[in-house]
Amino acid sequence: MTIKQLIQKAIHITTQINGVNVFGDAAPAIVRANMLGTDTSDPKSDGEQIYSESQNLPTALASILNHVQNKANYHPTIQTPTQLAEAYSLLLQQISEFPVFALIQTNNYNKSFSSKNYNVLLDQVVSIFDGLSTRDLNLLKTSLANMGKSVFSSGGTATSTYVFSMFTLNMTNPAAPYLLIYNASFYMKHKDGKDEINEQSYVIVKNVFPILLDVIKANAKELAAIDKKLVDEWIKESTSPEKKNYQLCFQVETMQ
Repeated sequence: MTIKQLIQKAIHITTQINGVNVFGDAAPAIVRANMLGTDTSDPKSDGEQIYSESQNLPTALASILNHVQNKANYHPTIQTPTQLAEAYSLLLQQISEFPVFALIQTNNYNKSFSSKNYNVLLDQVVSIFDGLSTRDLNLLKTSLANMGKSVFSSGGTATSTYVFSMFTLNMTNPAAPYLLIYNASFYMKHKDGKDEINEQSYVIVKNVFPILLDVIKANAKELAAIDKKLVDEWIKESTSPEKKNYQLCFQVETMQ
């Protein structure tokens, strides 16, 4: 099939596979989306203009990502963590099969250690997250603090796993944009009689999708069939609601 035919297929046909929870017993507690760089798009652009004019690339990519998320039935604002986990594998497949994205590059990171300081865990993983904003970093720190509280309050031997997912559209170099998708699983274990977490660990999967600009421009007519989605709209609809009713049992170091 030609690239044009592949794009037409990707736009109009939904791949049929069963949802698989790739996170095991855990599911994404928080899903975040953001964009790095400047949104140069003309909000009035429409149709083929979105895909043929370089300035509108952010809107083009937001529209494509919104389209594949809809096809995968992946909706962080309204779905439960379990539903998101089941849709995630289909979403990755939809992105991988959409011809505007180059072959996926995957890196895996994992480490186990003993520490009662939850900030140690964050300090070890933060360098892995390209594009994690200060706001999202503080949210992640707070979430791990809540996780620690949950482990302690369970009594006896308690364990907990927390999953953080992140989608970053990196446009800092408009000539070489790429999509980053992270999934991070954090694990904590506490034994009765101890006043600290005994074990901590993390597993992070980093997926990188380079974006093929020439393919987008050459197939603007076909891609124009996709519903338009502005970057701010995509970010809002790809970010799960925050839980604000937690009381922390210890202090976490937030960043300014």
